[in-house]
Amino acid sequence: MNLQHLVVACDKTEAARAAQAAALSIARRVHARISVIYVATALLQRPIEVPLGTVPPVPDRDGLAEEFDNLCLWWRSGPRAVDDAPGADIPVACMVGLGLPSVEITRYAEDHEADLIVMTRKRHSQLRRMLLGDTADSVVRRSPVPCLFVPPDGFDESPILVAADGTERGLGVVHAGIAFAQAIGGDVSFVTVEQPHEDEPSHLIERLPGERSVMLARDLDQVALHGERNGRLDEKLSAAQRLTVRRGSPVPEILQEVSDTQAGVLVVGYHRGGPPGPLESRSVARQLTHRAPCAVLTVPL
Repeated sequence: MNLQHLVVACDKTEAARAAQAAALSIARRVHARISVIYVATALLQRPIEVPLGTVPPVPDRDGLAEEFDNLCLWWRSGPRAVDDAPGADIPVACMVGLGLPSVEITRYAEDHEADLIVMTRKRHSQLRRMLLGDTADSVVRRSPVPCLFVPPDGFDESPILVAADGTERGLGVVHAGIAFAQAIGGDVSFVTVEQPHEDEPSHLIERLPGERSVMLARDLDQVALHGERNGRLDEKLSAAQRLTVRRGSPVPEILQEVSDTQAGVLVVGYHRGGPPGPLESRSVARQLTHRAPCAVLTVPL
């Protein structure tokens, strides 16, 4: 994961300061540049098209030039404002667009070759999500790049916990989690969850891992060897030795592992496409993104 361009999606609220602080922390570690984007959704008297890179984007009479000034003021007035913080030379650009936030955020990230979208994860009721949708859900379903959702109470870079399912496609999540950990200097571990079969003898449950878990451990060994050959991993334990195999329902078991390891970041794979839908859908990744107490890094599948 080559973190050179971070896009911070914000709504200029105090809650969005968590995304600001997280992006600055990461940018200082990896020497990345930051683009801050705010998408206005106000209905104007006449429809207009707004190029997201224009500063100011439209004449003052359309109200967005003032939005741009307010966005710059919001960014520089934060508790970790760029001018006052170490690493103040981080390039920061502010952008204002008009339209549907999830569409414009992901469009900007794709058009400008962003490596990571950073957002504050807000708590919404199920009714509000069903009636109005959820910007975070819509962004992650559209985004071709990883997204980091930061809780309002802050961002801890480490330890990093990668949830893996043992599939070939899931190995992309493993590699992304390792690359993220190496980029920001965090410790990394892995968890996978096996769902027990009703007819499985209880004395064998803990002794015999499932086929996917065995294959995942084998693949993690290869990941560790590859990293050591290239001098990228300074590990006392191999990646496979950092794997925890849990039994039960995926969501509660992974959340328990988050608690047990005191993870600062949970890395999950997220399927693109489809409507946001209710939280109680069968999407494990979506439930984890909403319910994890830590930051969540979603890797597009």
